[in-house]
Amino acid sequence: MHRRFDITVRRTLGLALVLSLLGACAAKEDAAPADIGLDVQFPSTAAAVAVDGVKVYVYEGGQACNDLVRLRQTAQALPPTMFESPSLSPCDLQSGAASVELDLDKEYTMLAVGLAGGSDLLIGCAVQPAFGQTKALPISMTYIDATKRIAETTCTKLSDKCTGRCQ
Repeated sequence: MHRRFDITVRRTLGLALVLSLLGACAAKEDAAPADIGLDVQFPSTAAAVAVDGVKVYVYEGGQACNDLVRLRQTAQALPPTMFESPSLSPCDLQSGAASVELDLDKEYTMLAVGLAGGSDLLIGCAVQPAFGQTKALPISMTYIDATKRIAETTCTKLSDKCTGRCQ
């Protein structure tokens, strides 16, 4: 009788342990994605002022940034994205108002493209590890074509343009 009780208790405890582990895994999988703040860095104030908007393309996993940049520079098709942002204003990016909703436990690659007059002007890319934070690593932008000239600006900082103090 004592032995049978001991086996029943062990089975019950084992089943309880398995169920609690399954519940913990399910809770982790069902966790809502978090808003990840974007950190897009422009090469200069003039470049930030010249950009009409920035589109951010998010790829699941670690993609080769050089390959993504080269594809965009040569007007080739990019691989399928898991998320593509609307055009984000440089002012929204500077103020921290731009974010994407992502799972904190996965690795992503983010490609940012700065558009001016409907054409690509700037590009940047960064692999975002499974970082568990709500702010992405910086995406440093550079000119997509070094031969393109940008317009002169009277703005000494992007915030001057955002508040309408210059062009």
